[in-house]
Amino acid sequence: GGYPVRPERVRELLVGLTEVRLLEPRTADPAMHERLGVEDPSKPGSAGLLLRVQEANGTPIAELVVGRRRVRTQGNLPESAYIRRPAEAQSWLAEGRLPVDADPQLWLDRDVVNLPAARVREVVVRRANEPELVLARAGGDMAAKLALSAPPGAEATDESALDDVARGLEFVTFLDVKPADGMPGEAAGESRFALADGLAVVVATFRDGENLWLRLRAEGSGSAGEAEAARLNTRWRGWAYQVAAWKEKSLLPRLADLGGRVSASQATPPRPATGFVPFPVAAPSTASPSTAT
Repeated sequence: GGYPVRPERVRELLVGLTEVRLLEPRTADPAMHERLGVEDPSKPGSAGLLLRVQEANGTPIAELVVGRRRVRTQGNLPESAYIRRPAEAQSWLAEGRLPVDADPQLWLDRDVVNLPAARVREVVVRRANEPELVLARAGGDMAAKLALSAPPGAEATDESALDDVARGLEFVTFLDVKPADGMPGEAAGESRFALADGLAVVVATFRDGENLWLRLRAEGSGSAGEAEAARLNTRWRGWAYQVAAWKEKSLLPRLADLGGRVSASQATPPRPATGFVPFPVAAPSTASPSTAT
């Protein structure tokens, strides 16, 4: 979907490509290429990887078929690999490190967000046909644990589940990523995490069968909060992230997930079957992302 890759991986590969040196020629017989892993990469089952560096208009700058690689375990001996220019039958043993991988996941920074539980002041959860949940620290004391403060007459007894909600934005990594416009699934609900230092994060959750997808946006108040929100939105805007399905209980918990219930006399009327009420979108921050630390 055009998601940004890790620039250090690209830099490492390009530097490695400029430093690779041919050591000695190997087979020029195409029938023997498979032994070295430099056979045609488009061939089904091929072990060869085609590495192509090209200009913005698609003109190739450099092309190599990279075959089997050897990592030396003794001393500081350099790595080596079998390579071949695509238009030539001659293969070579080359010295140097070529960190090329065909798995897209290895090129991406899969971290979505990592905000510590100690910063979370309040969490508001909205689902269709269910009462709104509010979890907050008693008296605004950041040393206190999150506790259920709404709906009226409800209580949550599972302290570990409450702690998991506080940690909902810690170490969130994605399994897959897509442009937000092409995200699959149906809306399940939204949660708003209010944090210290003027930051709030709204997590919109979508279900696609057994898969869980998220869209995130940040809101900020005050100079520090606005700067942090601008930095996070620059990263999140326009993207949808698939995360592990078990994260739903910490990002969009139901009352039952917290070991709680609401008495019949105190229950809040269910929301309309047409869906939940989403959190309003705050006015865009005027803070520049470059001011964030």
